Amino acid sequence: MKDINLVTITLLLFLWLGTVLWFFLYWRRHRTRPQNTAATDFLLSLASEKAREAKAAQAQLYKTADMLEVGLIILTDLGLTGLNAFGERTSALLMQNNDAMLRLKELREKGGPLTIELPMSVLQCDILKHDDALSHMPETIIVAQDVTRSFELAKELQYRERLAILGKMTAQIAHQLKTPLAVLAGRAQLLASGPKGMSLSDETRRELLLIYEEARALAERINDILSLYRSREMVLKPVFLSHIMEVVRERLLELEHECEIEVECSKGLVVRADMAAIEMALFLLGQNAVSPAAGAGHLTFRAKHMEDGVVVDIEDDGKGIPDDLRFRLFEPFVSGRTDGLGLGLFLAKDLVKRMGGELELVFTGPNGTCFRVVLRKMNESVN
Repeated sequence: MKDINLVTITLLLFLWLGTVLWFFLYWRRHRTRPQNTAATDFLLSLASEKAREAKAAQAQLYKTADMLEVGLIILTDLGLTGLNAFGERTSALLMQNNDAMLRLKELREKGGPLTIELPMSVLQCDILKHDDALSHMPETIIVAQDVTRSFELAKELQYRERLAILGKMTAQIAHQLKTPLAVLAGRAQLLASGPKGMSLSDETRRELLLIYEEARALAERINDILSLYRSREMVLKPVFLSHIMEVVRERLLELEHECEIEVECSKGLVVRADMAAIEMALFLLGQNAVSPAAGAGHLTFRAKHMEDGVVVDIEDDGKGIPDDLRFRLFEPFVSGRTDGLGLGLFLAKDLVKRMGGELELVFTGPNGTCFRVVLRKMNESVN
């Protein structure tokens, strides 16, 4: 009986101790957990909110940079990585250009800003400054902005200013040449008419008339050159293209060269153009082809119909245009000849453009060069 009572008391004691322990643990749990859980939840919520704000700010930054055509690029020893969409495209272009990559590495060492001219764009690059705490980072963030339009406008303004100065100089020289040319032409004509007391042979008279014609033609060409620098309104009317091309051919044949010149154009082909302007543009294109620097033995003016216009190809079999000049052909003062001003192609393109046409380089290489003029076609009859 005593054993049974002892067992019962022992079980009751353990049960009481277990109950007390359970109540203690329950009290501790409900006394401390709510406070800690609330603080933890608050901190986690705050961190998540700040992370979302940071991510949204980053996305907005990248979007704004893309709209402004600004590339955010990470530069490392391994290459470039774009952070935004424009930065990715810009990185791909820069990594294809060895010279650009070398200059970017110099930018990291020496600082900037730096202007890089690519085949189709111009970039202004600089290093994104950061505080000293991040100075140990192996990566360098480059900010690359597309300044192609501003760069082109600045260059165009500079060229226009230089062209205006050249125009004034040309006008002064032309005025000084026109008077002696007129005197030369007049005296040659007077001598050819046979003044009193002077007998001339037929050969001498022909030579004098030739001098007169050459002096008069030279004076007319000086006037044509002067007209290029004046803001003259284009007189667009239907003209026979074959006639213009034959005139250009005759003018080119008067130059010193050993190049055969051929014209392929139907007699009835009519274009809407300024007669003087189209003649000068084709002459300038042909003049480049027959120059000794081009080394051409054959030059062809070839005109053909299009759906809404006429295409004129000026093709030669010369040496081609050097690679370093191909992207700047139609800029003023760009020339591969030591005796040239580099205005021929620039003026030809300007004249064609003012007539509503287009001038482009079709191809160039060691076997020849071809320029193409596109003009509007006219169906009206020409009187």
